[in-house]
Amino acid sequence: TIDPSTINTDSAACLETIDGNQSSYLADTINLTGNIDLESGSTPYNWIPLGTSSSSAFTGIFNGNGHVVSGYTIGTSTKSYSANCDAGFIGYLESGGKVENLGVSGTIYANNSYCVGGVVGANFGMVENSYNTGSVTGHRYVGGVVGDNCGTGAIVENSSNTGKVSGDAYVGGVVGYNCSGKVEYSSNTGSVTGSGSSDDYVGGVVGYNNGTGAIVENSYNMGKVSGCGYVGGLVGDNSSGTVESSYNTGSVSGKGFAVGGLVGCNDGMVTTSYNTGSVTGSSSVGGGVGVNYSNVESSYNTGSITGSYCVGGVVGSNSGSAATVQNTYYNTSVAYGSGAIGHNSGTSTNNIGISGPSSGTGSNLSNLGTFNTWNSSTGAFNTTPVTSAPWIMGTITTGGESIVAPILVSDMGTATVTANSVSMTYSGLPYSLGSHYTTTGATLSGTVADSTSSVNTGTFTITPVVTALNFPTQTDAGFFAYVKGTLTITPATLTVTANSATMTYGGKVPTLSGRVTGFVNGQTLAGDSGSATWSTLTTSSSSPGQYGITGNVTLGSPYSGDYTITQASGNATALTVTGGITSTHFAPVAQTAALTLSGPGTSIFGNSSDSGGSSSSTSEDSITLSSGSGTSLSVVSTGGGDPTGDGILSSQEVKP
Repeated sequence: TIDPSTINTDSAACLETIDGNQSSYLADTINLTGNIDLESGSTPYNWIPLGTSSSSAFTGIFNGNGHVVSGYTIGTSTKSYSANCDAGFIGYLESGGKVENLGVSGTIYANNSYCVGGVVGANFGMVENSYNTGSVTGHRYVGGVVGDNCGTGAIVENSSNTGKVSGDAYVGGVVGYNCSGKVEYSSNTGSVTGSGSSDDYVGGVVGYNNGTGAIVENSYNMGKVSGCGYVGGLVGDNSSGTVESSYNTGSVSGKGFAVGGLVGCNDGMVTTSYNTGSVTGSSSVGGGVGVNYSNVESSYNTGSITGSYCVGGVVGSNSGSAATVQNTYYNTSVAYGSGAIGHNSGTSTNNIGISGPSSGTGSNLSNLGTFNTWNSSTGAFNTTPVTSAPWIMGTITTGGESIVAPILVSDMGTATVTANSVSMTYSGLPYSLGSHYTTTGATLSGTVADSTSSVNTGTFTITPVVTALNFPTQTDAGFFAYVKGTLTITPATLTVTANSATMTYGGKVPTLSGRVTGFVNGQTLAGDSGSATWSTLTTSSSSPGQYGITGNVTLGSPYSGDYTITQASGNATALTVTGGITSTHFAPVAQTAALTLSGPGTSIFGNSSDSGGSSSSTSEDSITLSSGSGTSLSVVSTGGGDPTGDGILSSQEVKP
């Protein structure tokens, strides 16, 4: 039975039922509980995009929970998908809708359709932690994850594509067309191909990034990117948008105008990004940006460049009074053309060509804040101070990939690492910071350890230290700020449990024993040079009943302060004393015969309400009542024969 509001399934039949009756499920929450293969035999299922248009959009939540849907096609190789738009596993995702933690592996043939994506065709909502491995073919606005990411609330985050992506125009490895939306922490490793005859806007991450709110950040491409014009390793055309903290290592080629290792054409902001892939084009070809009309800064290129006109190590053509290129560098040994900028009619500041090692150490130009040589053998600059230069060398991890390449100081920012204060019970093991820390101000990729190795109880300071990053001055103020925490280790508890014991009234107190439990990390009482003794206040004269046994524990060094001692609740009644006078009943008439009361004692004294009796002492083990005529007799036994004496054994009434 399918719950019409929340559906949990790992069934192909259930998913096919949803697909065939979409109008009933477009606002639901769908949770996958396992991988689903829709293929029947060798025939893939003909999937209808869930939410086929804006008028029948998917507004619910599709949570894959880390599972994959496979074995389906949208259209076929001989018959393309019939609708002219919104082709994807989810066709149209409305604002407020969400796709998360989902993997898809189908094939999409939508050669005549707009807004074609492996996961979502048209996205106005949220796509996160999702990926596509199948091939995606469309007409325009074609992406490996999302075809059209539209609106300020449209977000693609932590998502990736490894499948082949192709289309006529506006083609991207992750998103085809990003209009005022955000693409972050996402990647592409599949090939991306634009088949248009002129300007096809092809990018390794985004084909066309349009609008002041359009952002591509912390993302990368490693796949091959090819097209005609407006082709970039990250973005084909960046129109008023922002591209930052991202990189490309894949080859980039275009047959026409505006081809760049990062961005084909830029009319927005490109910052703190780099390219190491080869770049091939015809006109306006740049290692970073093909043609720039706005701002390119704090970025670099070390990939090879091939072109015919307006070819530059960083920018092919820097065109117009608003065009600015600053604080960039390129490798002159692989660059072709006229230096950092092939053709410049804008502003150029601190853009440097670097070639060959200089005696194994980079030159120090701290006043200029740039370098004119680099050290290819060790990958480290001689910087004084490092923060005065626009980049340093080192090893970082970003977007899931390890990079051994220059890092821009402006890209690093300041990360504040705060050790969380922790209170823990003594365990006998050294404290480890683990995940008990937070970072703010920058994304930290690496390992955080601590200088605290405290074991014993007390209060200590936790000092976090970044250990995995390989920056030349990774602990300098300005890169990392550390906030210390407090570690409080409180004593563990030892429980002292007495073994049960029994003694007879008037007899000898037995040898007492017990056990001590609660030691940690293999520690023992003997191994700690400690000891335990057992005592009681009970004596041979104590009345029958239950008495306490106390365990006395002494701990040796070095753990004497690491434990607290507690007595088990059963210790208070662990010792039982038995014996005493046993009641003897007699008839409610004059008693002339002798009565013998068993039990210890030395003498007996009796009286009743109407007559008394006399008694005589015989032994400690029995008392004989020689005569009596009352209906009750109060018998008191004492240690010394005096009814007003010690009262060790309480009075006991003898009655019918």
